[in-house]
Amino acid sequence: MRRVVAFVALLAVLIVAGGGSTLDHWAKQLERVRGTVGYQNHADGSDFTLVAAAFDLPDNLFAVTRAQSAAVLGLPDSSLISLGENTTAFVGPFHDSGTPRMSLALDDGALRFDVRPAADGTGSYQIVTNNSLTEVRAGTGLIAAVEGVTMVGCLSCASGDVTVTAANQQFAPSSGQFVGVSADGKVTTGILSSAVLDTFNTVGVPVKAAQN
Repeated sequence: MRRVVAFVALLAVLIVAGGGSTLDHWAKQLERVRGTVGYQNHADGSDFTLVAAAFDLPDNLFAVTRAQSAAVLGLPDSSLISLGENTTAFVGPFHDSGTPRMSLALDDGALRFDVRPAADGTGSYQIVTNNSLTEVRAGTGLIAAVEGVTMVGCLSCASGDVTVTAANQQFAPSSGQFVGVSADGKVTTGILSSAVLDTFNTVGVPVKAAQN
């Protein structure tokens, strides 16, 4: 609980301060890294099912981690979505091309995306929070959605790789930059500081630009 409160507090301070065919979708693999990881069909978690190792996640289910837990969602194009602790994300079908290549709704928690460009150079992943839409064509970055506050940060993103839509505006962060959206819809942009990176790291989200 202290980590969640600290996370929300830091994000709030920063913000105040500153179509593919159904024929080409493939399996997505949810892999437990540590702790309690699973999936569910209902948002209330009443049908939560544990994942012990790796599991081929069907379309349109929630991937879930609990306290002191982490998981990785592996995609058919070798892209990765890493989930930190206390994260709930609704995962749609994967498509080889077009937009969205995959849709993910981050209800709560934090994640890292490592997205490879589509083979034909088209299409993007769409990651939605309650107050933002992030489209990722390629690159590595971080997204958190906690108590109505959203933070999108780019670790390694070229110009045009990532587009964030919030408050009827579009933003295009590149490496080392963030876009923050407060609970009341105020948008702030700035430099991705070590303090922000530390909060992601604390909840189990890797923050190095390249993972070994």
